[in-house]
Amino acid sequence: MSQTITELVREYLARNPVALESLRLGIASISRLARAIAREAGMAYGYRPSIPAVKMALSRMEKRLSQEQGQSRIGEIIRILGMTTLTVHDNISVVTGSYESLPRLLQVLPGLLSRSRFVQLLQTFKSYTLIIAEEDAPRVLDAVGRPLSFQEGQSAHILSSPPSIVHTPGVLNWITGYLAAHDINITQIASCHTDTIIVVDSRLSGETYALLHSLIERSRRAAGGEAHILERSPSSAV
Repeated sequence: MSQTITELVREYLARNPVALESLRLGIASISRLARAIAREAGMAYGYRPSIPAVKMALSRMEKRLSQEQGQSRIGEIIRILGMTTLTVHDNISVVTGSYESLPRLLQVLPGLLSRSRFVQLLQTFKSYTLIIAEEDAPRVLDAVGRPLSFQEGQSAHILSSPPSIVHTPGVLNWITGYLAAHDINITQIASCHTDTIIVVDSRLSGETYALLHSLIERSRRAAGGEAHILERSPSSAV
């Protein structure tokens, strides 16, 4: 075990922005956080630090955070989430292909863009991923041949935020961390200017929508002076 307890605490808070901001505001349960960090360390590293030692490290971190100068980003994150709108597209497929098949995809892509109800293309140096309406997937598969992977029965949740999201660190981390805390697996995620597209298995679509809707509504209330957004309970879905 090479990490110190302080490093374990920092790693955990980096992955859990809500816990970090709760600690910054002095409203976090130190005991609960300490138990969670110790439990996670035991699962990840086979080493379970003592709860009192973790609580001491958290208390030092809380003191340091409270003394930081400048306004916390939490207010801006909450404001952005409160101004975000949510729409859902069901019956979505995800096609991932090799770079070699991309020219064949580009031959049919203009037609898809003109008539498909949903198209989103993500490209890297070695592959691409096309998020497409389910009814148009056969045409894509006919064009590109055997893909690297193909997923049916997906749903795309689109969060449209104000332009300030582009310049505000932590918003996407907040959203994905919130979903992860409720055991929602994200199949694909894409960001295009002010829109964030989160693709999940359709069997999780209802729960995902409820969670995101709850997050947005609680952010709107919090932006008006309430702090409900900081309460991460498993039963937070509407």
